Amino acid sequence: MRRLIALLLALVATLLVSAAAALAGQTIGPEEPNPDPAGAQAAAGQSGRLLFNMEAPAGQVLATPGAGTITSWRFYTDQVGPEATAQLYALTAAGGGNFTVVAIGPKEPLPAVVPTGPEERNVLHSFTSDIAVPVGSYLGVRVEYPSTSTVRPVWYVQTGWTSGCLGGGCAEPPPMPGLGGTAKAVTYAPREMAMNATFEPASTGGGGTAPSCVGSCEAPPSSPPPATPPPADTTSRAKPAPKPLKCKKGRVKKKVKGVARCVKKKPQHRKQSQKK
Repeated sequence: MRRLIALLLALVATLLVSAAAALAGQTIGPEEPNPDPAGAQAAAGQSGRLLFNMEAPAGQVLATPGAGTITSWRFYTDQVGPEATAQLYALTAAGGGNFTVVAIGPKEPLPAVVPTGPEERNVLHSFTSDIAVPVGSYLGVRVEYPSTSTVRPVWYVQTGWTSGCLGGGCAEPPPMPGLGGTAKAVTYAPREMAMNATFEPASTGGGGTAPSCVGSCEAPPSSPPPATPPPADTTSRAKPAPKPLKCKKGRVKKKVKGVARCVKKKPQHRKQSQKK
């Protein structure tokens, strides 16, 4: 009995761990975005650039496997100046190295920091979110700051990795697209950005994923109610006036019991005068 109870407890513990893992969501990007800060690099660039991982070795997940929600995201930096912000962007591949912006998160303020010791190239910026994204979404961070400030994102020289850059601060800066806009990414290889996000699939209740509403969405038009037949006309109608009675030759009109009828005309007899 004790062995049976122990086996049941072990089974329950395994199920609880599996459920917790399922609730934790799926990581998009490297599982450990900053494993070796001492071996990492950090470089400042122009404000307004968007950085994201676009290629990785086999086994790494860089794009969302279905429609769903980004529930949290994080990235690492070295020095951060005053009045800096970070913003999550979701992009889908449009072919030929082009990417389309499909979702944009709110601007998040970054605390100013001049790291020393263990904090060098190891300043974590983590945010919760509720951003709906479609299938195949790559996730990037756009940093902005005034000309007197700076943000130095962390990255690694890693074989098999390629990062993309859109907007100001790239080697050949294309215009930064807004929501629904498309632009060609400048690529840097071999480079891995120290960033990732947590993805929760949108369940339909049938084991699949539901389409995401990105940007402005309108509710589908409701079907009009079936037409109701008009009520039957129960009002009484006046009877048409009877046609006037016409009698054939040799017949005359005569009321019989109050009803006009045609009856045979009686012959008229002439009275003969008596001879005196």
